[in-house]
Amino acid sequence: MTNDQLARAETGGLARPQHRVGPITYESSMTKPTSLILGIHPGNGHSSINSYYELCLAYLPACLPEAHIVGHRPADGTVGRVSPMRGRCQNYIEWPIRLAGLQGQMAHVVDQNITWYRRFLFIKRSIVTVHDLINYMVAAGVADWGHVPPKRRAMAKYCAGLIREYDRIIAVSTNTADDLVRHLEIPAKRIDVIPNTLPSEYLQPVTGGQGDYREEVFGDAEVALLHVGKPSIYKNRLGVLRVLAHLRRNGVRAKVAVTGASLTEEEFAYASENDLHDSISTRIADSRTELRRLFRCADVLIFPSVYEGFGWPPLEAMACGCPVITSGAGSLREVVGEGGIIVSDPHNVAEMAHWAVAIARDLPLRQSLQRSGARNVSRFTPAIVAPQIAEIYRSVINDPT
Repeated sequence: MTNDQLARAETGGLARPQHRVGPITYESSMTKPTSLILGIHPGNGHSSINSYYELCLAYLPACLPEAHIVGHRPADGTVGRVSPMRGRCQNYIEWPIRLAGLQGQMAHVVDQNITWYRRFLFIKRSIVTVHDLINYMVAAGVADWGHVPPKRRAMAKYCAGLIREYDRIIAVSTNTADDLVRHLEIPAKRIDVIPNTLPSEYLQPVTGGQGDYREEVFGDAEVALLHVGKPSIYKNRLGVLRVLAHLRRNGVRAKVAVTGASLTEEEFAYASENDLHDSISTRIADSRTELRRLFRCADVLIFPSVYEGFGWPPLEAMACGCPVITSGAGSLREVVGEGGIIVSDPHNVAEMAHWAVAIARDLPLRQSLQRSGARNVSRFTPAIVAPQIAEIYRSVINDPT
């Protein structure tokens, strides 16, 4: 098999993405209509949105050969970290000036929190992808998931309001589409549901054993739990610690690894009250390679969110052969499908603990979940998702109105 054939096999039939620094351009013929893909500042910490931007740039040209695809985002070409002040200057002074000078037939803004880009574009047609309405729901008082400073609250409401100005809206889940209708009163006919797709690293065959890494992370734990995500209130990371405490109280040698950030004050206090600190490992999973290693050595990903607009970690876990226990909140039921264990109530600690022990001790159950997880992941490959996005581009470019 040639290198090109291997690359296509790993990504579901589409060519492997080419990674570059700075504005990314595919094709060279300016006789074609130009479609712009506009991303977020690469240093803002939203790795999932950066992945979406990169995946669109990598796979859409093959699905839309009649268009000239160009990618832009703030601070393109910047190498290494920049100071917060420099980052704000790049994002809110230099970038709007660049936006005003961009030319094309259509622009695709890849996240609902940057819809303000539209105000600086002199381009008639536009598309926006909405991953969730979390910032708006908190700012508007619809959800009580923490305090939002006044400036951020105003920005969240402003950006949500601008979603209506886009010609087409892509929602990454039916749940997010329903939220757009419910909270922003956007007609359902203007929304297309197209899910996210996994980065190519997760679509490659998983090989190799766990080696000594499991012992490094989980010691001699009988049940090795993993949670991936920031300590936002809606992620319910405290619920993960409650599952751990329940297992420990019932004599199960369990340990949990958490990623994203150190324990919050509330989480630290709960761990102290329940003597859990020796059973918690905080990992700085700053690369997909590190995340894949964690998924491979854990017995189960536990993901009891009270809300998700999509939910990347369960899919990433399934792609790595790690069984999943998740809540059914938000979009999780439609994303996880039959690929994992769904506990309807994200606060049902006893049920999640029961399934964690069952998966760790019952090899046939574990293997069954691994197989169903792999089948579920096949719904989210670039070969399936990219052509759907390309069709939206095509319809907007060819719209005569």
